[in-house]
Amino acid sequence: MNFLNNTLNTLTKEPGFLSAYTSKGAAWLDERPRLYKAAIVANHLFRAVSMVGFMYLMPFSPLVNFSVSLVASIFYRVTIERFCQFRFTIASCLGAGAMMLALPAIDSIISGVAFGSLGLIAKAFVELLPLVLYGVSILKIANDGVDEYMEKLKQTPGANNKMGCCGKGSS
Repeated sequence: MNFLNNTLNTLTKEPGFLSAYTSKGAAWLDERPRLYKAAIVANHLFRAVSMVGFMYLMPFSPLVNFSVSLVASIFYRVTIERFCQFRFTIASCLGAGAMMLALPAIDSIISGVAFGSLGLIAKAFVELLPLVLYGVSILKIANDGVDEYMEKLKQTPGANNKMGCCGKGSS
């Protein structure tokens, strides 16, 4: 048990354990803001897809699963994520809901059923609208967040890799 505690403490509490690797990656991304923005978008998509899987595993109706996930996401935002530059939780939950709403439309477009009439194609595009809005929102969130972070780096010379959550110095 002591070995497990020591290992967990090393992995979670000692800043030097992974910092040699993460600081190099962070510095590399700091020099490539466009790639940094793409990484943020990829993280948003990964979290949203993960939330879709989580919602499908829950034993209730899709509406109840989404509601439980949204309440949990809001709780996480209030307790933990309020300290973070990039807020993923609520956006990924809403994105997961948008993906779940869009799945029938995507299926009907891929299978060709949506092209049977103008009404069916219009219905498919309306069902895709939340997913499109989610895509636009994560692009804006990533763009604005990285731009804000880069501005903080400019205001604090030599701060590369020393910026922590919310632009504060890391310990």
